[in-house]
Amino acid sequence: MKGLIERLEKATGPDRELDCLIFESKHKLLTAAHRGTIDGEPTGQYFGSNGDRLPEEALQYTGSMDAALTLYIKVPERIPTNARLACIEALSQRLAHET
Repeated sequence: MKGLIERLEKATGPDRELDCLIFESKHKLLTAAHRGTIDGEPTGQYFGSNGDRLPEEALQYTGSMDAALTLYIKVPERIPTNARLACIEALSQRLAHET
């Protein structure tokens, strides 16, 4: 997860690939191999081993505050106003919780 946080810190705006990586970090069984793409770009949709579309898809965590807020274990009183920064804070919270 540290590598994902570092990539978020370097990002300059919403990024669908990072959204998918965040989603995959929440759902340990999913990997890029399950990810749907159009012209090589991730769509946020996922497919099972049998090719069936999974019912849940990656939210736009890096572009939506509502989506970013779902990443927090406990939402603090003060949160960043930028979705990407909220993702960094929420994932850092999760990483600290894991150790």
